[in-house]
Amino acid sequence: MPRWGRSWPPPCPARCAAALPDTHAWAWQLTEAGRTASAGLRRGTRPQRLAALLQDGPVDEDRLALEIDGWREAARGLLKRGLVERVAVPASAMAPAPQPGPEPNPEQAEAISTLRAARGFSPVLLEGVTGSGKTEVYLHAIAECLARGRQALVLVPEIGLTPQTLARFRARLGVPVHALHSGLADGERARVWAAAWRGEARVIVGTRSAVFTPLPEAGLIVVDEEHDGSYKQQDGIRYHARDFALVRGKALDVPVLLGSATPSLETLQATCACAAAPAMRARRPCASSTCASARCRPGWRRRPCRWSRPRSRTAARCWYSRTVAATPRCCCATTAAGARTARAAVPRCSPRQ
Repeated sequence: MPRWGRSWPPPCPARCAAALPDTHAWAWQLTEAGRTASAGLRRGTRPQRLAALLQDGPVDEDRLALEIDGWREAARGLLKRGLVERVAVPASAMAPAPQPGPEPNPEQAEAISTLRAARGFSPVLLEGVTGSGKTEVYLHAIAECLARGRQALVLVPEIGLTPQTLARFRARLGVPVHALHSGLADGERARVWAAAWRGEARVIVGTRSAVFTPLPEAGLIVVDEEHDGSYKQQDGIRYHARDFALVRGKALDVPVLLGSATPSLETLQATCACAAAPAMRARRPCASSTCASARCRPGWRRRPCRWSRPRSRTAARCWYSRTVAATPRCCCATTAAGARTARAAVPRCSPRQ
C-alpha cells in the first residue's frame, strides 16, 4: 500500500517539531464549594444553568456547547470564584449512550444492503431527494464500520453543517465524534489529528481539508453532498476533496459512499442505476455492456468545429442546436435508421430566421 495512503501532513504544531498534544477530552465539574454555593446563584442565568448541569458529575465541553450557548464565559466566571474546575478525562468515558434510530424503510434497507455487500474499495453513489433519509443510511453504515473496529471519515461541504451533524452522530453512535475544519484553532486541530493518527478517534467529521486526516484503521469514507462546489480548493494546493476521497479509498481499500440529491454528471456517468428504488437508490460502477442504464447513458460524438465567426447571433444559436442536439446516442439511435431519424428531428434553421 502506498505510504501516502496512510500518512498526511499534520497541522502546524506537529510540523514545527513540537510534541504531539494529548488526546484526552476536557470536562468541567463542580468543586466542593460549588456544590454548596450553587443554590445561591440567580435563577435563569447562564452560571446557574451551568451549575445545574454539572450537579450529576463531569460534563465534556462538546456537550456543554450543545446545551448552553456562551457557556465558556459563564465557566470562566465560576472558575474565578472557585466553584468549578476543568479536568482531563479519557475520551471514551465521555461518550453518550447510543440511542436507537427509526426503522429503515424499504428504500433505505436496499441501500444499506448494497453497502453491506461492498468489499474493499467500492465507490457507491447514494442518490435521494432532500428528506429521503440519506443520513440514516450514513449512520447505519458507520455503525457497522465501528462494529468491525474500524474508523470512519465523514466529509461535509460547509462548516455550518458540522454542529448539527456532530450532535446527531454523537446521539446515535455512542462514541466521541471529532470535528476537523479550518474554523478550529491550531491546537485543537492538532489534537484531533493526533487522535486520528493514534487510532483513538473513531469517527471524524470535517470539511474538505479533513480528507488528509490519517486513518490507520480506515473502514469507511462518506462524502455528503458530493456535487457541492465547496469541495474544490481553488488556491494554494488545488484539489477536489471528493476525487481525493476516492483516491484515498482506493489506497486504503475501503468503500467510499457518495451522497447527493443532485449528483454531479461525472459521478452519474461512472455509476449504474439497475433495479433502483424511486425515492432513494444506491448506484455502483457497472462495466456491463448489456446494462440498460449504460445503453441509455448519453454520449457525445466528436464533430468538426467551425472557427469562423457567425454572421449573426441567430446563426450561432441555430448552428449550436444542430451540432449539439443531433449528437446524443441512446437506445433508440443504435441503428443507422434510428440515427437518421434522430438527425431529421432537429430543426434546420437559416441564418435569416
